[in-house]
Amino acid sequence: MSTPKRRKTDNEPQPPAQQIPEFYANTIQVNVNAFEVELSAMLVSSKNELKGALNLRLSPQTAVMLGKILTEQMAGYEKQFGPIPLPK
Repeated sequence: MSTPKRRKTDNEPQPPAQQIPEFYANTIQVNVNAFEVELSAMLVSSKNELKGALNLRLSPQTAVMLGKILTEQMAGYEKQFGPIPLPK
């Protein structure tokens, strides 16, 4: 018999905010293979100099869920604030 998955609640302890690193990226590269999805987030200057980077590796399942969540969140954002102009 399988154990039911626990649902995360707002009452679960969270690490203090100062322990969660924060990183701003203006460029993302995505690499995919059969076992993982790698997101390389980079901060690139206007002179095309790399100022910082991090890699986030996800299972394909987690990457699909992230895609769905981002799609839903951005649809809500655009509904509230209007379309996001993209560079051509």
